[in-house]
Formats: sequence, structure tokens, C-alpha cells
Amino acid sequence: MKLQVEFISVLGMLILILVVIFYAYGSNLSYITVPEDVMKVQKSVEQMIEGIMRDSANHILFDMENHGGYISTREMPGYTRFAGMSVPYWQVCENDISPSLQKIKERFENALEMRVKERINDMDFSGKNVTFDLSRLNSRVNILNEKLVVELFLPTKVEGYDIKQPYTVEIPTKFGEIVNFAKDLSAELAKKRHFETFTIYSVYFSPDLEDGHPVLPTIGVITDRGVLYRSPEVLSEGLDNAIRYVIANTKWWSEMSVREDVPKTFSIPSVNGKKYMDLNIRLFLSDGFKAQIVNPVLFENTDMIVDWIFFVFPESLYFYHNAYEFHYPIVIRVDDPYTGYAFNFASFVYVTVDDDNTMAPGSCGVQTVSQEIVSSGCENLGCSAKIKVVEKSESSGEIKPLENAEVIYGGCFVGVTDSNGVVEGPVKCGVNELIIFYNTTHEIYKKTIESDRLSGTYILHKIPEIVMRFKKVIIEPEGCYGLWRMFPSSLYTKCVIEDVPSGDYAIIRFKAGGDEYPVVSLNENSISWNCINT
Repeated sequence: MKLQVEFISVLGMLILILVVIFYAYGSNLSYITVPEDVMKVQKSVEQMIEGIMRDSANHILFDMENHGGYISTREMPGYTRFAGMSVPYWQVCENDISPSLQKIKERFENALEMRVKERINDMDFSGKNVTFDLSRLNSRVNILNEKLVVELFLPTKVEGYDIKQPYTVEIPTKFGEIVNFAKDLSAELAKKRHFETFTIYSVYFSPDLEDGHPVLPTIGVITDRGVLYRSPEVLSEGLDNAIRYVIANTKWWSEMSVREDVPKTFSIPSVNGKKYMDLNIRLFLSDGFKAQIVNPVLFENTDMIVDWIFFVFPESLYFYHNAYEFHYPIVIRVDDPYTGYAFNFASFVYVTVDDDNTMAPGSCGVQTVSQEIVSSGCENLGCSAKIKVVEKSESSGEIKPLENAEVIYGGCFVGVTDSNGVVEGPVKCGVNELIIFYNTTHEIYKKTIESDRLSGTYILHKIPEIVMRFKKVIIEPEGCYGLWRMFPSSLYTKCVIEDVPSGDYAIIRFKAGGDEYPVVSLNENSISWNCINT
């Protein structure tokens, strides 16, 4: 028994030694027996395949960086256009739709294998017997922060001798780091909606126009009787400027400044808890973007208020509150310093109006990333009208057309009159309110009318301009009265007109540098119309 065990042990050792000798000899024999001219061809083939790999990888990188991790438009769940290219959305409203790193890797590998097959078919080896087993072609791409490691498994024989596998090349690129940033930013924007918040702020603090109200009226007070009007063109330009201000003034990796003595800037201090300090990140709007608000804003102040502390006077105070619904695409562009390309992906920004008439980040589905996401209620109008707006002279009775009068019907902007005073276009069907606005020198035309009776001519009357010079007034420079202390920019002076019955007052806003003062409100029945200058 002991002898049998020893025999088996010795036999096992002999077998092991023979296996080692076989592989060592076989390997050495193979190396030794490869002819020198074949080895040269093998080296040439290796260099050619690696060159094809490197060239193909660079072309794929160019496509995938320009198109945000995609090769073709048909793969994208939604996209916008920038610099003539399709740029995919990675975030839409509350949805993070960024592709996974694994999916990007698979796209890269599939594209690489396809390009290699095409190139190999065109290769010429000058009569040498070089064969590729394309049925076993396989690739592997390792996406790192600073480079791509690309491996290609393609069994190759030269005159019957195998070439060592896999072929391997490295491509310097920040593709991996940029993809990680893009995924982190998409998750951050879907959760916190930074750009919606920034744009809402920009809208609320839009600059004032000559009438003292913002170009985009949101919350305010009209302290005079009259009209606050903004045409769709003015509103659209104001919103466009508000959006572009956000694009130009958003910073990265620092806290938001609260200083009031410097222009307002916005900041994203981190994305998904991370900072990418060495990346050059730029923001753009898509090709041809122009903000659009289709309906005007119109507030007419006819209210009366009572100053109960001192006296009653027919002065007006009107509070307005308005909000806007809009959307726009942001293209995020990150430079890759190693390839010279730029990685592009997009965010879809959507602001809606809630039940309290307040602007807030809106909710939407991924399939809605198009310019039709927000409905104004003024699309596909089923009726039409031709409206002419004219002015009638009170003295001569002459009628002339009013150019640039703006017509609104049922809350939808019909258009602006031409030089003949005519505007024609689609309108809502049914019974709606017609509003015609020219400017503050003319009355606003308002009438509820059926759409089938809407076509016709409408007369706007000019508001009379009255300048009164009083023979004698008693000035009491007491500053603000009662409620006016709440509005320090609206200072009034009370003056009493002599010989006017007790209890009648004129509230006069003084105009610097002259002796003519517009009367804000006055009981005209208590004024003698044959007053003379003093």
C-alpha cells in the first residue's frame, strides 16, 4: 500500500514537470519559430489596428461630447438645438433623465466595433495572409476621469501566427469627469430647481419703465387714476432680458451673495453634494430662442379711497398682482481641455402659476419637452374678426384711423392695428370682452360682445387735457396725509382754492420749474371757468 502511494506521488510530480516544460517549450518555440518578416507584418498590423481604434475613439468622443453622451438624435428622449446640433435634455422639470454611465459605455463600445469593422474591410496588406475573426470582435471601454482605456478583442493571424490580444489604446480626456458632473447637476436641478428660482427672482425685480412700474408688472400699487399697460412685445422682451440675466450671472461653487451694493448674481454652490472646481462650465440658450408672452397686461385704476384722518378726497389707490407662466431650455456646455471638444447637455426650465397667482417651479412630463408645453388658452381659435379702430375729433368730427392700437378679445391678443387702423386675425368663439388700448391719452374701449358680431369699426375718444390756473390759492405744505405716509414716494400737498365752498379740496401734484400743475382730482362744478392768471 505504501509503495502504491509513493508511486502515485512520483507520477503526479512527473506529470506536473512535463506540463511546465511543455508550456515553456511551446511558448519559446512559438516565439522562436515566428519568421522575422511575419513579425514585422504583425507589428504593422498592431499599429494599424491601434491607429484605427484611436481614430475611431476620437470620432466617437467628438459625437458623444457634442451630443451629451449620445451618438444620434433618435436615441435622445428629448432635445433642443444649439450651434446647429441636437443637444439632449438630461433634466426636465422635476425629472432626472440623464443616461447611466453603463449605457454611455455600451453606446461607445457598439460604435467602436462598428467603425472598426468598416475600416478593416478597407485594409490592404500587400499580399500577406492576414485574417481577422470578426465574428469574435468585442470591445471594452473603461471611462475614467482623465482618460479612456479602450480594449479591442479581435483574433488576428498573420501567415497562421496569432497576434497577442487585446489591442489597447488610451485616450486623454475629461469625458468621465464631465459625465459625472452632468449627472450630478441633473439630479440637483431636478430636486432643487435652481434656474426656476433664479428666473422668478429676476422677473420680480425687472427694471422700471418711464411710468414707474416694472417692465414685468408683478406686485405693486397704482397711486394715480389711469392705466398700467404692457403689450405682448414689451412683456416678451422683458422676460427675455430676465432670462438672459440669469444665464449671464449664474456662478459656480460659491455661496449666493446677499450684498445690496453690487449687481445681483446667482450661485450653485455644489451639485449633489460635490464640487467640480477644475471644469469650465458655460450656460447658453438654444438656437433662436426668444421668450414669448402672448397676452398683454392691463390694469385700470378707477378705485376711490378715503383718507379718514383729515378729509375725504376722490383720490385712487389700486393694488395689482400678476404672474407669468413660461419655459425655456438651458444648454450647459463643459469644455474638455484634452480633446478640445465641449460636452453639451440641456436643462428644461418651467415656471407655472399656482392657485394663489404666484410663480413657482412647474411639474411636467418628459414627453412634453417642446415649445407647446405651456398653453395660453389662445391656440387653435375657431373664429376670426376684422376690427378697425378710429379716433373722432370732438371739435371737428373728423374721423381718422389709429395705428398701433392693441386689440384683446377674451383675454387673447388679437394684434396691433396697421396704418389703416385695421387688425385681422383668429379670435375666441362665443361671448367675450373686447378691449382696445391705444395709449394713456385715449380712453380704453371695453365691451362684451359675441364673436360673430365682433368685426366692425370702433371709436376711441381722446381724454381732454385741462390746464387750470387759479387766481389765488392757499398752500398748506403739510407733506403726506393719512394713508400717504405708507408711500413716501407719493407726496402730496393740500391746497384750498379761495371762494370754493367749504369741504371741496383740490389735491395738486407740483411740477418743478413751472407754474402749471396737473390737477389730480377736482370737483369741476365748484370752479369758475373764467379764472385769470395772477
